[in-house]
Amino acid sequence: MKVSHELPIELLHYSYKWNDYDYCLPHLIDKYNRYRLFFQKSRLDKRFIIMDNGLFENDLKSESDLLYYYELIQPDVFITPDAWNDYDQTWENYKEWKTKVDPSKIMVVLQAKDMFEAEEFYEKLVADGVKYIGFNHLGQYYDDFSCHPHFETKKTLGRIEFISYLKETQRLSKDIHHHLLGCNFSWEFKHYPSVYYPQIKSCDTSNPVTLAFEGIEYNKFLGLNFKPKTKVEDVFNSVDRGKLWLAEENIKQFKQFIQ
Repeated sequence: MKVSHELPIELLHYSYKWNDYDYCLPHLIDKYNRYRLFFQKSRLDKRFIIMDNGLFENDLKSESDLLYYYELIQPDVFITPDAWNDYDQTWENYKEWKTKVDPSKIMVVLQAKDMFEAEEFYEKLVADGVKYIGFNHLGQYYDDFSCHPHFETKKTLGRIEFISYLKETQRLSKDIHHHLLGCNFSWEFKHYPSVYYPQIKSCDTSNPVTLAFEGIEYNKFLGLNFKPKTKVEDVFNSVDRGKLWLAEENIKQFKQFIQ
């Protein structure tokens, strides 16, 4: 599984070393010139780039803005605008966007209210020729696969079980690049060993970084059991050398864990 960590601006220069590919948050492009220049250089260096649409950050840009970012960065994969737990709207958005950008570069996030919608949507996307499908970490339909009383644990176990369900029913397509969008707890990624889940190609997570800014270290893997409240944009400009150092250490521990 290829991994990319969203990094504060003072750590961006480590991206080529730490990240298997680059994950672009478009709402940061206009805010930070160094961020824009980084991704333009990443494109020139032929790095693999996935571009998000800003939904999770509550900064879903307009169509014209997203098209501008798409042309500026020229990502290898573009996540079309999705709507939380809304299969119909996410499908309609996908149909519209595949007329505006290269359809072979589109990733669609599987949004649905329950497992039946999720199954139907997944099969519909595969049948329509989508090459990239994303699984978010907070889907409502995960509740149908886990009854754990703790919210984040329920969502984590639910995603594991949903993906496993698709695999065991032989519907997790080998022709699709499946991507895990973030996580609640980073121990989840250990549950997709490539020998059993070669279909899971990539994930993105700022977990080791944002936990560092909350003072939590991965030492002895304790950090794997925490979900940070901080988002990377909350600390994007930080020059706190201690927290930046801890972020680096956490990333090292993360890489050892998922190997």
